[in-house]
Amino acid sequence: MPAPLDVFLDCEFSSMDRPALLSMGMVTSSGKELYVELSGPALHSALAGASDFVLSTVLPQFGTHPAAKATSNAELGHMVAAWLQELRSVPLSVCYDYHSDMDLLEESLRAAGIWDELRHVLEATHVAYLLGEPSVREAMERSWNASSHEDRIG
Repeated sequence: MPAPLDVFLDCEFSSMDRPALLSMGMVTSSGKELYVELSGPALHSALAGASDFVLSTVLPQFGTHPAAKATSNAELGHMVAAWLQELRSVPLSVCYDYHSDMDLLEESLRAAGIWDELRHVLEATHVAYLLGEPSVREAMERSWNASSHEDRIG
């Protein structure tokens, strides 16, 4: 069996205590990317109870980077599922650092009716323990600097 392909997952969500999905980004170790933002009434609904940080820092950045727009969690789930299905020739190791990211991925795929089809090829890989590694910290800083410089994302 081939080695799993690492797929790095990060979500923006409304608050730490009651996370409602706002956007989802995924990138493979080979550089293939997907970024989807909720829009319209779905975004407005998800922002109910949003933290001050989300309202002041995250939300103003929406629309500054080319993104697919989804009008519902189910539509977002279909977009993510289509992207993941293009990668299914190998097992997929979904790397995340905060449990809500993986929960929100599952929730979106369930809303799209596709979770049962994909859950057997997605290996959830919690990687938060790596955050203390110097090489990981350096890579994160390079990525943040590139995002800030090239995409104007803070």
